[in-house]
Amino acid sequence: MKSNSYRFGQFYFKAYCKTVGQGWEVSVHWDKKCIFIGNFIHKAEATAWWNILNKEIKNFTRTYWISSRSAKTWYGHFFSNHLYKTYYSFLDKVFVKYNRTFKSAFSKDVRRYNYLKRNMDRGERFFLTRAA
Repeated sequence: MKSNSYRFGQFYFKAYCKTVGQGWEVSVHWDKKCIFIGNFIHKAEATAWWNILNKEIKNFTRTYWISSRSAKTWYGHFFSNHLYKTYYSFLDKVFVKYNRTFKSAFSKDVRRYNYLKRNMDRGERFFLTRAA
C-alpha cells in the first residue's frame, strides 16, 4: 500500500493506492470523506494513474488555491470533479490501447480462419441450435 498525506492550509487530505481483492484501488480522502476512488485490474495501470494523480494534486492546488474563509465542502466537490475528469481521460487513453490490441488480434484471427476455411468441407458445417 502506498499513501501520501497533504496539508493544504488548514485542510488535510490523503491519497491511497492499495490492493483490493484481485485488483488495485486508488483513492483520495478529504476531511475523512472519500472524494475520489478508481479501480484497476492491472498493477501497471494503477501505478501509472497513481503517478498522474500525485502530479494532478500538486498542479490543482497550485492553480486553484484556497483561503481559510473558503467553503471546505464546495472545494472538495470541485477537486473531486477535477480528479474524475482527469481519471476518465486517462482511462480513454488506456482503453484505446486495448481496443487497438483486440482489434488487431481479431483481424489476425479472421485471416487465419479464412485460410483454414479453404480446407474445410462445407458438408460438415455446424449450425447454432438452441439447447434443451
